[in-house]
Amino acid sequence: MSRRALTLFEEMQNAYRQTAEETARTIAETELDLIPSQMETLLEVQHAFAEAYYREEQLVSLLATDVAGLLHHLTDLHFDIMSGRYESAGRSLRFLWERVFRSHLADMDHAGHTLDEKVDWLEERKTTRRDCIALRIPDLFPTDAPNERTAHFKTIWDRLNQVVHPSGPWRYSTVGESGRFAWPHFDADLCRQLLADVNEVLALVWLLVLFQFPKVREKFTDPARVFNSFAALKSLLA
Repeated sequence: MSRRALTLFEEMQNAYRQTAEETARTIAETELDLIPSQMETLLEVQHAFAEAYYREEQLVSLLATDVAGLLHHLTDLHFDIMSGRYESAGRSLRFLWERVFRSHLADMDHAGHTLDEKVDWLEERKTTRRDCIALRIPDLFPTDAPNERTAHFKTIWDRLNQVVHPSGPWRYSTVGESGRFAWPHFDADLCRQLLADVNEVLALVWLLVLFQFPKVREKFTDPARVFNSFAALKSLLA
């Protein structure tokens, strides 16, 4: 066993713990409870899936597979945000967004094919912002100013891309008083903005899931309670 590697890991844990404690002291509990609440939502959605759709139906859907594996994404997001690892969290959120929308695209445009065939089809198709925003958002918000919604989510997409690629805004966010270019310190503004983006993107993910799998909603006794964190979703599900 490498003692040096384990010691370094423990030192990193201690440093992240200090940042997490500062995050918990500074950011409102209602904001920080977003992701833990969404872990509970995920369990309800997964249970509803099992009740609403045969396992055979789920096993041929890339989106259903994504939902089944969503817990580790939420866990990673929570750890990164609490630890001040905002770039990692932003990249994970952007990855999750693209993953579920491209899975949905494969399920819809390549229906009747196996998971392997859908994955191969996606490999041959270049990802575009249109796939993840313009193609579906007007359908998700048909009576709620779809063009404005599309523009709104484009802004979030572009902001998350700033940490996917080494952009100017990302570089400026790491210098100055924060010194975040050297270590992922706590930054209240970055933390709050990222939590707001998480809230928006997860709402979009759940809306897409219910769009493709409408019978899931029927298994909720109170859909508005399940998605309690999302004001926009509650109004659409009312």
